[in-house]
Amino acid sequence: MNPNSVVKLDVGGTMFKTTHGTLLSDQNSMLAKMFSTETNGRIPAIQDQNGAYFIDRSPKYFEIILNFLRGGVMENGENVDLKFLRNEAEYFCIQGLVKVVDEEIEKTEKREAFRVEQLKRIDKNVTKLGSNEALRLKQMKRI
Repeated sequence: MNPNSVVKLDVGGTMFKTTHGTLLSDQNSMLAKMFSTETNGRIPAIQDQNGAYFIDRSPKYFEIILNFLRGGVMENGENVDLKFLRNEAEYFCIQGLVKVVDEEIEKTEKREAFRVEQLKRIDKNVTKLGSNEALRLKQMKRI
């Protein structure tokens, strides 16, 4: 099959178009195995009446997966649940994306831990200031 030939995918009811070469770009992925010309024990992908291959997965995350296969870069947009994306990358056996997502999860967790520590310090300082102000007001009442 020509790597530039267009393949239509129906993922969870959303249509995607890509090239055969993109689907084969990670030879160890489930998508590469689905669309490979080698048949060694795999179940071939079946087209529907419109010529699309149905994949019963989330279209929201499939777009990110497909773009990773196209360029090797993960786009991290708004409202992306990294843990869910990681599960989808594992489902499709795209280890490069799993690694990138794991790194992003680790960065996010470190940022969150740093933010929590900052808030604890601010809270401690505000509490200390509040105690000092209460003491000052108490002293003023005595005068």
